[in-house]
Amino acid sequence: MAIDIVRLADRGAYDVAIVCSADTDLAPAVEDVIGTHPDVTVEVAGWRSERYRQRLSLSSHNLWCHWLAREDYERVRDDTDYRAPV
Repeated sequence: MAIDIVRLADRGAYDVAIVCSADTDLAPAVEDVIGTHPDVTVEVAGWRSERYRQRLSLSSHNLWCHWLAREDYERVRDDTDYRAPV
């Protein structure tokens, strides 16, 4: 995912990236895109509940966060078994 975030920005393939992960291993890729592509916007999505909030954040940049709740997940959940032969 980190490679795609950077490579696709380098190719001009997107103008807004929404990173749906709280994995801090993606932070260097996000920082690279922000630092080298001022025309690209990077945002994040994070899970929220009454007891839990987690999102990817950077100390160097304030990222807009789209907070997602269980109801959001249920609306887009994909129950397809991709291991099954077609």
